[in-house]
Amino acid sequence: MNRTLVIVPAAEAEIDQAAEWYYQRNGVAASGFRIAVDRALDFILERPEQYQIVYRQTRRVLVGEYPYALFYTVTDTQVIVLSCFHTARNPNLWR
Repeated sequence: MNRTLVIVPAAEAEIDQAAEWYYQRNGVAASGFRIAVDRALDFILERPEQYQIVYRQTRRVLVGEYPYALFYTVTDTQVIVLSCFHTARNPNLWR
């Protein structure tokens, strides 16, 4: 089943903020972060149910070698990315 990817504005802003943080330190790392995010998005579109439910119907996929996770939900027609969250932060904050 093909689903549409939806990234909520808050999650898009979090991805942009993390990429900017990396860019200010190292442009290559910022590019690598964007690539890792894109791969994670591809993974969840290909097999959205593959990843563990961590809270109610919200699932989590890690962003490559970067200390970030994407939190998302799955409907019949969409994969909805809710947050891009640094894994060292308190996980209760993204809820």
